Amino acid sequence: IPIDTPTEKLRIRHPGYDVRSSRRDYNSIFPVDSLLEAVDAGRIGELAAESFSTVGAAAQLRVRADFGPAIAAQFHESEIDAAFLVAA
Repeated sequence: IPIDTPTEKLRIRHPGYDVRSSRRDYNSIFPVDSLLEAVDAGRIGELAAESFSTVGAAAQLRVRADFGPAIAAQFHESEIDAAFLVAA
């Protein structure tokens, strides 16, 4: 997800819980606006150009075996110093 994607263009779908509150405020699950404010205020450095999203428990083994290592490789290649993980 490009970091400059407007939150109104984001979508969430999860059969395991009621997502209505998340749809009202995407920053509750994807806090990009808060992170950008922290950058602007000088509390943190720059953000990576892209962020990542994945499904949860339904594909947990695949995420661990495939997606996780691919993201870690991308972080390493992009010289990412820290990651902020949000479970939703």
